[in-house]
Formats: sequence, C-alpha cells, structure tokens
Amino acid sequence: MVDGKVRKIHHIGFSVHDAKEVLQIWEKALGIKGVLYEYKGPEKVMVGSIDIGGVAISFNQPIDPDDTSLRCNRFLKEHGEGFEHIALEVDDITAFTIEAKKNGMAFLLPEPEKAFEGKSNHIPKVYTRVATVEILEPQEESSAKKNAGESSRFKVARDCDTR
Repeated sequence: MVDGKVRKIHHIGFSVHDAKEVLQIWEKALGIKGVLYEYKGPEKVMVGSIDIGGVAISFNQPIDPDDTSLRCNRFLKEHGEGFEHIALEVDDITAFTIEAKKNGMAFLLPEPEKAFEGKSNHIPKVYTRVATVEILEPQEESSAKKNAGESSRFKVARDCDTR
C-alpha cells in the first residue's frame, strides 16, 4: 500500500481543440451547467468543466496551440481529442511520491508543482499502461466552504468565468 492515501478521483481530463464548444455539447446532453475559465498555471489551458457527483470532467484546450512544451498539445498532436488523464486526490503528495517511487513509478517532475488548487505531479502513461495519472494534494478548504458544499475548484472557476 502506498502512503499518502488516495481520497478520491478529483477530475478526469480530456484534451480538446475547443473547450467552449465541447462544454456546450456536454451541458446540452446532460442538462448540467458547467464553467469555462482560463488556467494560467504550468499548462496554460482554457478549461471547460462539469461537476458530476463531486468529480470534475475537464475539457482542456491549449491556449497556445503551437507550444510543444504543453502536455495537452503533445497529446492532441499524437492522439487527437480524447481522454488524457485521471487525477487522484491524495492526503500527502510527498508521502505518496516516495512510496510510489519505491514501487517502480516515476513522475514527470522531480518535485510536485504548485497547482491552482494545491500541489500536483504526473505519473506518465508508460508506467500505468493506460493513462497519465495526476496526483493532486489540494489546499485545505475552510470548514465553512465544506459545509456549504462549495468546492474550491468551482469557486476559482466561477471567479475566472470567461463566458
């Protein structure tokens, strides 16, 4: 067992050419309101996101389609649009990383990076066989937000809504 306990699936990420268009299709099909926002973290993507049962379905569109350093662009070039990664929320990303490395896993970065919602790193598909796995340790939410059912992911998204 890996220390740093996996809490839940945090989000499922799809790489797309047009996040707004894909989000609108899903909103219409599911009757669920999503959010569209620009994430200016390491990946620099436009994100369309829908929450289903506490798991975000995220449609990630590269802001600069010519930037080959972006994982999303590389995925689109090699595979076209589709499922790119699953993100698992952990209690302690440092403990998880140490144990996962002992078990033969490797990560894209030497250390977790700051994500808008905490710290994250990625296990490449070559180690999991089926998909890239993002490991995410979110910032602790205040008990008031938790009690109100307010996810910090969607608070940030609403604050950045560009529609």
